[in-house]
Amino acid sequence: MFNINGQMVYSNSKNETISLSKLSKGVYFLRLEVNDSYISKRIVKE
Repeated sequence: MFNINGQMVYSNSKNETISLSKLSKGVYFLRLEVNDSYISKRIVKE
């Protein structure tokens, strides 16, 4: 997971729930690898 500045703020190779509780309010980008392809999602924490 990356912040709006492109800095990695979270990384994990396990299949588990991601907690956003420790992250500041803002926009984040999540990149998931699924079956040898990537999915990118934009997350807004208010």
